Amino acid sequence: WMTRPSASTPNDAPFPVQPSIQLKDALGNNVPQSGIVITATILGMALGLDGRFSKTVVVEGDGSLLMGLSSVATAGHLKPRGLLVVVFDNGVYLATGGQPTASADADYAAIALACGWETTTSIRSSSSSRRAMRLLLMG
Repeated sequence: WMTRPSASTPNDAPFPVQPSIQLKDALGNNVPQSGIVITATILGMALGLDGRFSKTVVVEGDGSLLMGLSSVATAGHLKPRGLLVVVFDNGVYLATGGQPTASADADYAAIALACGWETTTSIRSSSSSRRAMRLLLMG
């Protein structure tokens, strides 16, 4: 389940938009999460592997994806059914105050293909993104 994030971490780094979740095992016991980066892609992958959903759409930021890049490799390996990840690249780590990311040098589509994803697309304009989103969501 989703829990409300605290206003700041012990080192006073603000996390205004980063949710946290509590994982439970099959017996209902809380699973310790210390040091785990839980990204939207990981949550979407879990829903895709669950089997109850034909399509799972995840909206991820470039900073979040870079911080949890292992989720791309894991999803490429496990191939969850119907997982669609949309990455909005604004070039900053929003959750920690807007520091620049390395996204100018990252080709997310190539990374996903190298990790075993079947299909990727890069969209560079807002008109193209509207058309692509309609196709992806409806098709």
